[in-house]
Amino acid sequence: MLRRPQQQQQQQQRGGSGKKPNKKDAEEVIALQLKSSELASHRLDHQHALDEAQQAMDLAESVHADDSMDLIAPYVQLGSAYLGVGQTKNAEKYLTQAHWLALKASEPLPAVLEAKMHRSLGRLYLAKEKLAESLAHFAEDVYFSSCAFGPMDPQCCTGYFHMAILFETHDEQRCKAFRTLVARIWRAYLFRVFLSTEREGDDDADNNNSDNSDKGGRSSPDVQLDPVLEAECERHLQFLFSLHCAEDALDEIGANVCLATLLLVFVRGDASSLNVKDMLARVLRSSVPRTDDVKVQARQLRDRMHTALNPVAE
Repeated sequence: MLRRPQQQQQQQQRGGSGKKPNKKDAEEVIALQLKSSELASHRLDHQHALDEAQQAMDLAESVHADDSMDLIAPYVQLGSAYLGVGQTKNAEKYLTQAHWLALKASEPLPAVLEAKMHRSLGRLYLAKEKLAESLAHFAEDVYFSSCAFGPMDPQCCTGYFHMAILFETHDEQRCKAFRTLVARIWRAYLFRVFLSTEREGDDDADNNNSDNSDKGGRSSPDVQLDPVLEAECERHLQFLFSLHCAEDALDEIGANVCLATLLLVFVRGDASSLNVKDMLARVLRSSVPRTDDVKVQARQLRDRMHTALNPVAE
């Protein structure tokens, strides 16, 4: 079992009588703390991410055996959080321990956890400038994320995003290909969320004008803006926007990123925070190949935004 400085003292202070917490209750708290840490990481609040991950790790070690697979997720998140604050040695300690437990396990890890572990290991080796090792782990991240969600799911975007960063300095073509993939996936995901909010509004109108009898109408929206995905998406779009949306004439990545950014602020209810007309006009003026579907979606968003920003008085 890995121990941090003052960990034993902290556990004694929290534990009081020394009685172990209920395992089921502890696991629920651990899951919440890991989720909170992950969200803080995506929002670049790295110290909060580290604090949450450390608390989850302490609690996990108090209820699980040293070689338990249940320690892998806390090890991975704690290692990732240490990367966020720039403490590479501590990050390596916990990530390699997670990897060792995974290799010794009698059963395979869930694909989602396997992906997160390789993603963090990829970031670790990228920070150490070991590009071959980093590439291998990022490839594993993409593979396991694709197994869990499908290759065009937004859950795979972080893997693609890291691949783009990896190739940034020595393979411009691959870097651009991964950036394009990230931009397309976020735009497609946010458009699905946008359509869900549109259906939700229509359903509310139906409910206000009927006695809730069977209308044979739409089902409830099935695409919600997940907080972790939202924070991850915003970070990716901001990075790509600065690189591909500075010039008036947009390339394919820029057209996707501009539209995705507009969709994000719209579904947040914050469409007035951007120069909407100018950004939409730039997307619609884009003449690069493979942006026809982007323009179709941009027109649909334009019509909806016009209605939202210019409501008709009754």
